[in-house]
Amino acid sequence: MSSVAAQMMPTAKGSRAVRAFRGRRRLQATQRRPARTPVSPESIGGVLTNATKAAKRWYHRPPPAARSARLLFVSAHLLHLAAMGLIVLSGDWAWTLANSALLLTGALAVEFTPVQLKRPLSMAVFMTAALTNLFWLQVPTALAWFAPLFFLKLLVCHLVLEAPLERWRNHA
Repeated sequence: MSSVAAQMMPTAKGSRAVRAFRGRRRLQATQRRPARTPVSPESIGGVLTNATKAAKRWYHRPPPAARSARLLFVSAHLLHLAAMGLIVLSGDWAWTLANSALLLTGALAVEFTPVQLKRPLSMAVFMTAALTNLFWLQVPTALAWFAPLFFLKLLVCHLVLEAPLERWRNHA
């Protein structure tokens, strides 16, 4: 065997390192895949479903229990934040607590605001949450979509009542 060919052949140590590297990459890929797969369709479906007129009619039905049902729905989503922060993000308490505080204070503010201010306030809280997650809380790039969709679903699509549609009349 020529000396050039001998130099190009991997040593036993080198081949083990290559196999270990490939195995680690495969393990990382399998660890990431289950975390993204069930969460993304639920988030996208949640945004679309909560934005429908049917969902608005149901969650904004007349009292007595409409407000508490909306706030209970939002509060139940704290489990999603806990799962994302503590399981997917490997115990990131800062991310979990910051997003939980943003969600609860934002939901309470939107819910107890006069109806004509709910939409602008929900958008302001949504933008605050999105910017907080993009600039101050560390999240892997592959999961940067989660918080904006999550807050869009709950604060903008769920808590804001649909405006009635009116046709323009000619007053000529």
